[in-house]
Amino acid sequence: MGTGSAGGQKRRLAVAIGCTGRPRLVLLDEPTAGLDVDAWHALWDAVRSYQVQGGTVILTSHYLEEVEALAERIIVVDRGRVRADGSLADVRSMVAARRACFRAADPRGLDGVERARWDGDRHELWTGVADQLVRDLVTSGLTSPIWRSPTLPWRRPS
Repeated sequence: MGTGSAGGQKRRLAVAIGCTGRPRLVLLDEPTAGLDVDAWHALWDAVRSYQVQGGTVILTSHYLEEVEALAERIIVVDRGRVRADGSLADVRSMVAARRACFRAADPRGLDGVERARWDGDRHELWTGVADQLVRDLVTSGLTSPIWRSPTLPWRRPS
């Protein structure tokens, strides 16, 4: 492989080398990073073929589409801790609710709220219908949106 090889070619070669000799287990770290869509699908077909022949593949991915296409079991790890473990349907059911953070006088009574927490005028609402909740909040005139990262303090959008 020459130094002028594209990143996608290097990635495909690395996956091919990993499967050489038909090992029972192959670890793939972000296997489609740097690949175009056609190469993604070719790699997915190769992984599925490998699985059908009895091979086990453990892969890391940030792409939900990739996970949906390839995984039978999903383990979600966040900051070194297992947050979810199960089938795609199991994991989706664990994270179906979305969180909206904002400032408002009193947003109680909005449809679709599954859980709420507030501190003064700062509210966090969890919902399975986030798009509709945000539309309702915007049209209600109650809110001044703020965003919160799990590791950062409350802050206004810039």
